[in-house]
Amino acid sequence: MEDEKYETLVTTNEDNTRTKVLIKVEKDAITELIVVESGSSNTLVRLKGKMKPSELDKVVNEHKHGG
Repeated sequence: MEDEKYETLVTTNEDNTRTKVLIKVEKDAITELIVVESGSSNTLVRLKGKMKPSELDKVVNEHKHGG
């Protein structure tokens, strides 16, 4: 998935599964987050709203080690 409106946040390739997390940023806020996973099963998650990048960092850090 390539689109100049979206920025790739994370790309992984583990155990025959590729995952890509993309974000759309407008006026210093994340307005859309998309997670695409392909492998033995395919997944697409799309979240729309307004989130400060610092809020996303907080969520990622809280769940970094499965916590």
